[in-house]
Amino acid sequence: SLISRSFLVGSRITFSSLQGDIIALERWATKWKMEFEPAKTNLVIFTRSKSIRRDTYRVRMGGSTIAPVRVARCLGIWLDQEYTMIDEAKKKIDRFQSKIKLLLRIAGPKWGCPPAHLLRLYVATAVPALAHNPWSLFLAPKRYLKKAVSIQRRTIKRFLSLPSCSGGDVAEVYAKVPPIDLVLRRRCASTLMNLVSGNDVWAKMEYETYLDSQLSLKDVRRKVATWQSPFGALLKSVISLGLPLWPEGKKVTRKIIPDHGVRFPRMRKFQPKAKIKEATEFSLKEIREIPADRTIVHTCGVSTAEGVCRAGIFVQNEDGSSSHLVVNVRGKKVSHHIANVVAVRLALGYIKRTQVKATIVSTSRSAVSAVLSLSSSCFHARETSLLLQKVKEKVSFTWVPTFGFSQHDEVKEFALGASVAHTVVLPTSSSDLLRMAKCAMLEKWNTRWKRSSHSPELHDMMPDVPSSRRHTFGTHTARAMARVRTGHCGVPVFLCRHGLMGSNRCQECDGAAVGTVEHFFSCEARSQLVDGVIHEFKLIVEGSFKSVWDVFSVNLEVGKQIRIANVVTDFFFRTTEFGFL
Repeated sequence: SLISRSFLVGSRITFSSLQGDIIALERWATKWKMEFEPAKTNLVIFTRSKSIRRDTYRVRMGGSTIAPVRVARCLGIWLDQEYTMIDEAKKKIDRFQSKIKLLLRIAGPKWGCPPAHLLRLYVATAVPALAHNPWSLFLAPKRYLKKAVSIQRRTIKRFLSLPSCSGGDVAEVYAKVPPIDLVLRRRCASTLMNLVSGNDVWAKMEYETYLDSQLSLKDVRRKVATWQSPFGALLKSVISLGLPLWPEGKKVTRKIIPDHGVRFPRMRKFQPKAKIKEATEFSLKEIREIPADRTIVHTCGVSTAEGVCRAGIFVQNEDGSSSHLVVNVRGKKVSHHIANVVAVRLALGYIKRTQVKATIVSTSRSAVSAVLSLSSSCFHARETSLLLQKVKEKVSFTWVPTFGFSQHDEVKEFALGASVAHTVVLPTSSSDLLRMAKCAMLEKWNTRWKRSSHSPELHDMMPDVPSSRRHTFGTHTARAMARVRTGHCGVPVFLCRHGLMGSNRCQECDGAAVGTVEHFFSCEARSQLVDGVIHEFKLIVEGSFKSVWDVFSVNLEVGKQIRIANVVTDFFFRTTEFGFL
């Protein structure tokens, strides 16, 4: 329970009203055969006046005297008298570091867990320690947020065995872990979205009153964090991410809907362009198994060159005739997934109007799974599921991969070139706003990376973040490749930067070129070794390439990636005096 009383600035504090509230509360508890524990009751006077904090105020509960304390815990948050949130920030940092220490126990450079798994464990266990009540870190002094950013960067460098002199932004980009301050901004925006989009009328009224007051403008302009309010921290987060000040969106009200009885189609994973023959055979087999008395409805969600999303259906009737319907999809943040969900909704609407038995053929695994799921959190998919309840006896689903099926390519080209019947304007959902916040966070991260001057090698391989590069190596190989790809290995550029060499020029070429990682694979003075490495690359990749970064940036199969990594590490250990220093 929480009892609060406010007092005017400059007036003498009297606890008669608060004592009266405690007496009334004890009477209510006695009526309902309950009793409050004085030992678990705290009295906190929130003020920045030193004279008030020095006074000794007392209240009585259950025959015991309760003295004021400096810090108390309420709903998992440690609140201090001056409302500086320093104690809460310290405990957050301590929890964050304790989680990291557990991970470092299995992060040995040779025997430990591979970096890919360490990074996943870090995001799943350590980051949530800071994400609980994320606005509290923005209300505390800025040094605590800077400390959290520094701890994350040191941890990732430790996981990847990068030297301590390397840039922290380089480690975050290579590991594909966003900066912690941007993550907390996104969590704050998500908190405000849930507050405004929920059913808590009192909280909405409080936030609306806050926006109408002068306090909101003061919070936005204030530079001292401890002078802001929780609403101010949330408001600055949505402003920094480019979201509306009132981020209200449609939310799913019922968690689970009644079972519609429509089974999930068979789905398999195919490596693009590597198993195209298997994908074609799978698609033809699924189409042949559709009963002859059923109408086939192909669905497709595409994006035009202008960035407009379209949803279309192509109907194949039993008598051989066909029809189609293509619409534009507009909304706050329409994605390819949403366009495919709208296409399924169009197909269900057609089946409801014509009352025919039909099979919906879709290439979107996520759209079919969201529509058929009984507990999907996507508002648009849930609306489509409710429509499915009305025609569930007449509908079945079939999934085919996006490649290897020529008829899908025809439907896609038709959806791009056909005339649009009308435009479907989708209401803004909470998932759309969350997607906007994520895109804004990635855009800010990308802007920071473009301004960074660290590691030109990684800038060449990963000009934009987040990269689609996968980390699939073993423990020792992954750490060695991280140093090669980021340029933090025994090359003249790295050694000269830290005073271990007098020049950043390649000594084998008599200083004709800068000794970067890429130059090592094209150095004429090492032609015998380089030719052998390039030959092995061609055998592994099974094709030609322009530079070594083309080999490093391509997402190959795990076995091929490991073979390339072994070739690179052996080459550097044989050709550099300092190894991977």
